Amino acid sequence: MALCSASAQGSTQYFEEPSIRVMEEKQKHLRSQEDYMLNGYRVFINLFSSRKAASDFEKEFNYRYEGFSTCVLEYDEPNFKAYAGTYILKADAQKMLNRVKQTYPTAKIIRVSIPKPKDED
Repeated sequence: MALCSASAQGSTQYFEEPSIRVMEEKQKHLRSQEDYMLNGYRVFINLFSSRKAASDFEKEFNYRYEGFSTCVLEYDEPNFKAYAGTYILKADAQKMLNRVKQTYPTAKIIRVSIPKPKDED
């Protein structure tokens, strides 16, 4: 907890509880790790039981939506799940959902843990 006091001369002093500083340092250290995961979003498109069908879909999707998003395939035994991109902001996922809903009407936004973007430090 940070406390603040001000004097009549206009100066301000802050008193910070040591546990806050410790917590901030721990969080900073965690965020610096390569395998740090964030809460984010993906647009779920489809489910496939074979690798070939998933791979064919990935090629078709990437061709159709080139410049907007790429297909992300994940194996979740016994199926392959196809997602359109990885997003930190739900608003960005919603834009992609609106775009792909015309072609894939069952698409939906899924909240997932996503890897920290490489350029974020």
